[in-house]
Amino acid sequence: MRSLYTTLAIVLLLSTSLLGLAVDTTEAAPAGIGINQNGNYAALSVSVPAGHEVRWDFDDGSFGSGSSTGHTWEPGLYNVRAVIIPADGEPYVLEKHIGIYSPGPVTEVQRNKEYRYAAYNGPSPKLTVTDSNGKVVSWLTYDATHRIVTGVPRDVGTYHATLTGERMLTWTITVVDGPLQAPWVRFSSHANNGTIVVDSLYGSSNDAATRYTWTLEDLDGTTVGISESKVPDLKAEPGVYRLSLRMTGVSGAASYAQLIVMDGPEPPPKDDNEINIGLPWIIFGLAAVVAGLLYAATRDYRALLGAILSIGVMIILLVW
Repeated sequence: MRSLYTTLAIVLLLSTSLLGLAVDTTEAAPAGIGINQNGNYAALSVSVPAGHEVRWDFDDGSFGSGSSTGHTWEPGLYNVRAVIIPADGEPYVLEKHIGIYSPGPVTEVQRNKEYRYAAYNGPSPKLTVTDSNGKVVSWLTYDATHRIVTGVPRDVGTYHATLTGERMLTWTITVVDGPLQAPWVRFSSHANNGTIVVDSLYGSSNDAATRYTWTLEDLDGTTVGISESKVPDLKAEPGVYRLSLRMTGVSGAASYAQLIVMDGPEPPPKDDNEINIGLPWIIFGLAAVVAGLLYAATRDYRALLGAILSIGVMIILLVW
């Protein structure tokens, strides 16, 4: 009978050890985005298992699909995202920055046309723009997300720009007359507990916009929700969607869109009275049985003490 107890103790001890090892196994992180850049163009690729869908967001309002693609950008810094949609499982996002910088400041632009100069001058440089009379004007701003000096001039004339950061950059901008240009808009957003949060919003007629129309669509183009406000009030089930904004202002209308991965709502608060038997306690119970069997087989308190110490060490390793 003693040999039977010993055999059972050994079997349970091995089972407990294997169960503890299973807790420490972690899933390998997915591979990143491969990039082959040539000037303003970059070939992009990502390696995914068969049956996985890949959707690309180029961070300039345009999209792509497939494990391999390519795109051409205007000057700026872009956070390209590959949204991986597994055949069975939760979607996840891979990201890669692509920087395309202007060789020098843009010194001439047409009235009502977007001015765009991509330059890096430290993490948070200060931009000052004055007209020919030394009066500070505000039509030009620095977009820190994309590292571009951007804006739309309303009046012809000569302007002086200074970008102060790790170094001082100064240049002159001549605004010439020209035909009315189409407006533009850009935004950045993410999902938090099933709700859309707008991180930044830029537009050529942002101060004079009269209407904001947000539309949330699934990847098949079916409308999930519409919100008519500057801050969208949109909710959706977990998944991958296309969020677009149409902003209407005094000079016309402009649209922009990006992919957004909607997460689920925040889980309900845990009930303190709820009994939850976790894996460490299951292992503790099995190890306690092992200790009892060892004592029954040997009638030796030292064996029982050793088993209890082993149980304590195992619980500490699992918790930490």
